Amino acid sequence: MKDLVFVESNTTGTGVAALETAARLGTRPVLLTDRADRYRGLDGTPAEVVVCDTGSVDALTQVLEARGGRERIAGITTTSEFYLPHAARLARRFRLPGNPPESVEACRDKAETRTTLTAAGLPQVPFAVVRDAAHTADAVARVGLPCVVKPTDDTGSRNVRVCTTGAETAEQVDAVLAVRTNVRGQPTSGAALVEGFAEGREYSVELFSEAGSTTCLGIVEKSVTGAPYCVEHRHVFPAPLPDEDAHRIVDVARRAVRALGVQEGATHVEVMDGPLGCVPIEVNCRPAGGMIPELIRLVSGVDVVEQHVRAALGLRAVLPVTPPEGAAGIQFLTADAAGSLEGIEGADTARELSGVHAVTVTAEPGARVAPATDAYGRLGHVIAHAGSPEEVRLTLDRAMALIRVGVKSARCPVAVDYDTHDPAIAADPYPTYEQLRSGCPVKWSRAWGGFWVAAGHREVAAASRAAETFETSHEQADGTVQGVSIPPLGHTGRLVPLEIPSPDSLRYRRLVATFYAPSRVRARTAEFRALAAACVDDVIEQGSCDLVQALTLRLPAVLTLRDIGLPEDRWHEVDSLIHDALLRAPHDLDGSREAAQLACLEIIEALDDQLEDGEDRPDLIGHLLRSTVDGAPVKEEDIVSIMYLLLLGIDPTSTLTATALWYLARNPGLRARLSADRSLLPRAAEEFLRWVSPVQGTGRTATRDVTLGGQEVRKGERVLLTWASANRDEAVYETPGEVDIDRAAERHLAFGGGPHYCLGAGLVRAMFTAMVEEVLDRMPDYRIADGAEVTWFPDLSSVYGVNSLPVEFTPGPRRR
Repeated sequence: MKDLVFVESNTTGTGVAALETAARLGTRPVLLTDRADRYRGLDGTPAEVVVCDTGSVDALTQVLEARGGRERIAGITTTSEFYLPHAARLARRFRLPGNPPESVEACRDKAETRTTLTAAGLPQVPFAVVRDAAHTADAVARVGLPCVVKPTDDTGSRNVRVCTTGAETAEQVDAVLAVRTNVRGQPTSGAALVEGFAEGREYSVELFSEAGSTTCLGIVEKSVTGAPYCVEHRHVFPAPLPDEDAHRIVDVARRAVRALGVQEGATHVEVMDGPLGCVPIEVNCRPAGGMIPELIRLVSGVDVVEQHVRAALGLRAVLPVTPPEGAAGIQFLTADAAGSLEGIEGADTARELSGVHAVTVTAEPGARVAPATDAYGRLGHVIAHAGSPEEVRLTLDRAMALIRVGVKSARCPVAVDYDTHDPAIAADPYPTYEQLRSGCPVKWSRAWGGFWVAAGHREVAAASRAAETFETSHEQADGTVQGVSIPPLGHTGRLVPLEIPSPDSLRYRRLVATFYAPSRVRARTAEFRALAAACVDDVIEQGSCDLVQALTLRLPAVLTLRDIGLPEDRWHEVDSLIHDALLRAPHDLDGSREAAQLACLEIIEALDDQLEDGEDRPDLIGHLLRSTVDGAPVKEEDIVSIMYLLLLGIDPTSTLTATALWYLARNPGLRARLSADRSLLPRAAEEFLRWVSPVQGTGRTATRDVTLGGQEVRKGERVLLTWASANRDEAVYETPGEVDIDRAAERHLAFGGGPHYCLGAGLVRAMFTAMVEEVLDRMPDYRIADGAEVTWFPDLSSVYGVNSLPVEFTPGPRRR
């Protein structure tokens, strides 16, 4: 029996699995290591452990020669990023299968990777290598801000930071250059890579090569924490992508692998898909870390670790011939605060959940912990396996809601008098939000009987994902529903699907999600633009108008009424009822309920009038009448509730566009830039969504005792998730009070988060773009009318932004 030699290993479960696989394939696994105690579970493997100097290829050669040389060795490999070049050089010396050492080293050195991929014509961000801190300013001038600073030769996101100022960049470069040895005791390259910040969505492409021919095992969707430390906290496989996008991303990954000369074995290619196209970020000549191979095994049956071992032995790989079925995902456990780990509770309960494959805790009580800044800050993980990526995400959310990472840290008992219905706060809420975020980002408000206010981005995002711990509705003893409003409005009905508890809400969300699927929204672009043009036609000859009433409110109102089957010419009347229902609460609950009931009667009349032929209608009524929930037709009261919820979306869409137009009227430089380059409008939409946050916050109810932002939230207590404050968090955004369309604003929470993420997000973006483009085209010189009063919504509880915007402009001709 020959040896399969491992030059060290990674420290996750895949490293141990590789040793076991080697034995199963008929070889003797031999682990060469300078410290065996770093590998959990090593004693339970069949591996022979040889403790030796693994830092030198020459020293390793001597060890292997002393054991019998090539005659005794079947292959040489590693699962550790740090030792890939060692294994490649040893394989060449002993004339064994493997990748060219030059290719492995080019992948290992991120600066060399950038240079090689740029020469191959692949999309790349600008970059500079800094070996002397005195040259940092030159690097910033070349690359621009924001930028990412990282070591050229480390892994696991260690010492990687997003920098938004020159001072931050200099500080991070100093930190990188100060590290002389890595976690394995190897000398570092002594170089920092300063590169442009690539916007977009992050994926990894898992490839396998044999004799230069590359097979794609699949694409992994990656979720990361917010800046400045973008740490991967969730993986979902396969990534839910349209075929066209998947083919494009895989093609880029294959080109990157070919350019670097990788010919054999598993390759983990990280990419960012965004405005620059699909940009390869890293290429790793090894199986992915983060338990991604386990996700692939669960879904496709392919054991990536086994294929990696087979490649080292020169054996043919066993790869999939059919597409994967189902999906799998992993969520990593991390600490919310710095301190001493008291323990991780709820793991056993989470293991019992349907769809949960495994819950693993790796940290010991008493360990010093802190919010993760790299992969080494992980305390464990949850793996889920279900029928679709969406179900996997939901299962992970449910499991995480049951798990509590207890950290002994100082509590911040701060009480405030914060009231979303206070006109004085609504006049300028942002100084108040800054106070709410300062010190402790979760504070207790004494208003309306008391509730928690979550103001920090991290805390708001975490609570929004934990939908089963922070419910959108809770039935009280008197039968009324405590929904997303604070205080409760005293009604017995629920807004469907928003106030349907998770995971049941998923079934109702699918009803609307299919009607407003991205492909359907894109197909309606001409419709949106035509209606925007019609709105402008009605006022263009006058030379003045209120942009809200004439344009920004009318467009979403008419489109919404069109979608739900109400007469379009009644948009103003219906929207006025919605206004009354929102603004009368909570001080006039009877008047609020009456207005809401009248709006619902409008929907019921439209539903009753056309119920007989409704299933043939192309609008949402027909769609819902053709749909089922749990095999039964959708209830009429649920159809009415869904449509009412859509009506509630009219004003937020209007205030987003109106506030943006107000800002552009006061900032001609940005207006001129958008007029000259309409491709910037999608980025502007994201930044204005962040900056305006039309829905400032929504309420939740804690279903169990839980720690949020260092505060002990008790079961039954209300929690207000202030999206607007989170979107102005200085820890995530530099100068958050400024509009900067060049910033990476995609992490904003204007549409909420988790399983209750706004279903109409794509529709809102499309309407914003259509209306702003039409105004820029036909009212290029619009200005706020002299002496006119611009009014804002006087209440933060439902919608916020410009409510009246009188303008003047040069009259023009109608187009229709």
